[in-house]
Formats: sequence, C-alpha cells, structure tokens
Amino acid sequence: MNRTKPSVCFIGTSSDFSRSALNTLCAQGVHISQIILAGHAPASPPAHSLPVDSGNSKQKAHNYILQLAQHRRLPLSFLGLPREHTQRWRHICNGPSPDFIFMACFPEKLPSLVLHWPRRYCINLHPSLLPRYRGPDPVYWQLRHGETHTGVSLHMVSKDWDAGPIVHQQGVPFPPQASRRELDVLLAQEGALAFARCLATDSFSATVQDERLATYQPRPGLDGEAARKSL
Repeated sequence: MNRTKPSVCFIGTSSDFSRSALNTLCAQGVHISQIILAGHAPASPPAHSLPVDSGNSKQKAHNYILQLAQHRRLPLSFLGLPREHTQRWRHICNGPSPDFIFMACFPEKLPSLVLHWPRRYCINLHPSLLPRYRGPDPVYWQLRHGETHTGVSLHMVSKDWDAGPIVHQQGVPFPPQASRRELDVLLAQEGALAFARCLATDSFSATVQDERLATYQPRPGLDGEAARKSL
C-alpha cells in the first residue's frame, strides 16, 4: 500500500551548508513542501540554468536555491528585515502545517508559533557532536582547536541554542586539506542523508543532551558576551 510521504518545510540561509542540505534532501526524494530563507528576495530571479558557476560562494548558493525552487516548483519565502519577521512568520504559519521542519544553518531562534507549527517535529542539523561545540559557527571553532574528527547531530529544536534532545548523531573525519567550503558541503550532505533515513524508517526517538558535557563557542571575531547579544 502506498503511503503519502511526510511533508518537510526547509528553513535555512543562502549558504553552502543550506544549499547542500536542501539539494541532498531533494535528491533523496524527500517531499519538500516549501522553503523559507533568512534575508531578502532578489529583485529578479536568476536567468541562467543550474549549475551556477559564477559569482562568490554566497551568491552561488543563493542563486542555486532559487533555481532549485523554480525547477521543482517549490514555494519559496524570504523573511526580509528583522523587524518584519514576526509578521512574516504569522503569515507563513497561517498556511498548511508541514509534518516536519528541517533547519540547516538558520541564524535565529524560532518563535514559539513556528516551533508548534509542524504536525510532528522541528529538527535542526548541527555540524558537531552535540553537546560539544554549540553555537553559530561550530566548524570554524573545531578547525581552530585542531580537531581531526567532527560529526553531525540532528536534534529537536528547543528554546535554547542547540540544546534540544538528539535524534541522530554520527562521526565524520575531517578530510585532509579540505577547505571550509568543502567541510560545510560534506557535513550538510551527511546530515541531510541521515534525516532522509530517519524519515524513511520513521526513527525519531530522542535522547536528552548531557549538559555536563556542553560547550559553547560565540560567533568568530566577537567576545562571548557580544556574540550572545548578536544572536
């Protein structure tokens, strides 16, 4: 008997990490019901076809997501300026509820309205083995601290940063001489593949994080207090 695939609302940014995660989910046949990105909609859609091979990395990722949404006819929303976010979220959440929210590299806490919007779970992909390396840029800090292994964590989104119960974790070695962009792509792919497997097997049992092992690193270039205020 055929079962309807669960619907997934993807929330992210115009980044290599978000692009790679979204592309992997689509390649795995995950039913993406809509895409929500931080930032602004472009003045006009990019005219060239996939793959994008010009411009800087952020612009490439931005254009790729736009074109992917157009190609697959996926609804795409932008949150705009921070002062517009509350109204935008209310408008978005007035629409049909997805089964899941999947976040990848989204820089803000989700309001309670959004956390309770999906029929099932709101899942975040974090590129570290939580509860270590919580914070806005865990890959940077792992590289700075000379780690040779990292990993990905899928966890329930909670009111605190990166602190929700863990659904899935797996270790990932840092490839020798890999660039930061290559690491972002690799970890996003691994995490999205893991989420696709969780969907296929309906495996969403969660384990509470051990707060005694938790570490937090601020946004690079800022002291801890300034970083926390900037999030």
